[in-house]
Amino acid sequence: MKTVICNPPWLLQDRIGFRSNVRWPFTVPLSVFRQKGSASYHFPIYQAYLAALMLGEGLDVSVIDATLDLLDTRAFIKKLGDAHGDICVIETSTPSFPLDIQTMRAVKEELGMTIIAIGPHTSIYHKEVMTEHLFIDYIVRGEYEATVLELIKYIQENGDPAGVSGITYRTGGDIAVNEDRPYIQDLDSLPYPARDLYAWERYHEPNFIALPWITMITSRGCPFKCTFCLWPQVMYGHGFRARSPANVVSEMEYCVNRYRPGEIFFDDDTFTIGKGRVHQICSLISEKGMDIIWSCMGRVDTVDDEMLSSMYRAGCRKIKFGVETGSPRIMAAIKKNIDLSKVPRAFEAAKRCGLEVHGTFMIGLPGETPETVRETVSLAKILPNDSLQFSIATPFPGTEFYEDCRRNGLLVTEDWSNYDGTFGAVMSYPHLSKKVIESLYETAKRKCYPGRSLFTDIICDIKTKLKKIWRRSSR
Repeated sequence: MKTVICNPPWLLQDRIGFRSNVRWPFTVPLSVFRQKGSASYHFPIYQAYLAALMLGEGLDVSVIDATLDLLDTRAFIKKLGDAHGDICVIETSTPSFPLDIQTMRAVKEELGMTIIAIGPHTSIYHKEVMTEHLFIDYIVRGEYEATVLELIKYIQENGDPAGVSGITYRTGGDIAVNEDRPYIQDLDSLPYPARDLYAWERYHEPNFIALPWITMITSRGCPFKCTFCLWPQVMYGHGFRARSPANVVSEMEYCVNRYRPGEIFFDDDTFTIGKGRVHQICSLISEKGMDIIWSCMGRVDTVDDEMLSSMYRAGCRKIKFGVETGSPRIMAAIKKNIDLSKVPRAFEAAKRCGLEVHGTFMIGLPGETPETVRETVSLAKILPNDSLQFSIATPFPGTEFYEDCRRNGLLVTEDWSNYDGTFGAVMSYPHLSKKVIESLYETAKRKCYPGRSLFTDIICDIKTKLKKIWRRSSR
């Protein structure tokens, strides 16, 4: 019995969408996607972990990433049929869900495969989805690798899935909801992701320093309680679970030898949790003399000069800080609880240590006003950042942000395809309408994104490559 793990199509008339390994599912114009280096090709690392677990158990498995290959539904069904699979594991998200449902229906009607749905949207609406869409056989809720592995074994053996925790399924005319599965605690016990099943050399994010770009995860779960953040509230929990530094660096060493990466990206929610852990990882990288450049995501109140210097010496090129707002009132409302005075200090410290810095911000958070947006823009403009990212705040189902908007009647649509933070607002506040949120978002981008010409891009690219060569020669 063969399983095909799928990142299904999200191809619209003029846009392409990204869901797998994306905390904030979004679409971009196809014209942008086709520009080399301008769009993201997110590596579906959790799907790759599942594939590795299955291979380790001797199970027959293949993968399809329809986004990477720009497949529409017809082309995806053709490729899936050519794989001759029996079970289709298919990832869903909120903004792609209308298309995901069409795809799953086609899989069942045309190929007759057993369908296992994974991802945050079906995790939240598991009962409703199972009730409304009879072609879905199982929904795996939350962190899915261990659950899917166990479920497939039950399916192969024609066993009773009543003993598989973490699933929702149909039994007779009823919907059965098994108990939640505990999170995987020993992350060192997981095999390395099965990257070789994918076109690993084609994945990257914008502004990479050199290809190939290899994604790694050193931890799961986030201890912080930001109301807007989807993964800790739905997929991976608030309990911080970390791999050992030795295990992390061993995988880095394997990737360096196997893939010769231009850059490794640590896609943890917050890589910089645990000063001792970060120092150990950096020390091991240096001890092994690895010639590698890497980047990560951090939080301004979890870093200091000593940590940032250690990271730079070990090959770190860039750190991404989630700031979100320049308003103390909004910061408290979203429960991010960052002292805004620490933001410029962290950016400046990173720059002093030689790191590039990327900052992320949102427009339209709960309680937002034109004045709080001005505070955010003012903060963004004074920060010594190398790049910026603005998004329209989007209340994804399963988050506290969504529940607050729903309870207070602030949602203007529940057409899930509109829940795309780069496309438009889905809420309207008494003091800030949907139209005004979108206008302020455009204004923030215009004021904070520097104008770039083709000549500027070429010069920046040359400078970045020279910096890479200098850094490697100096270590």
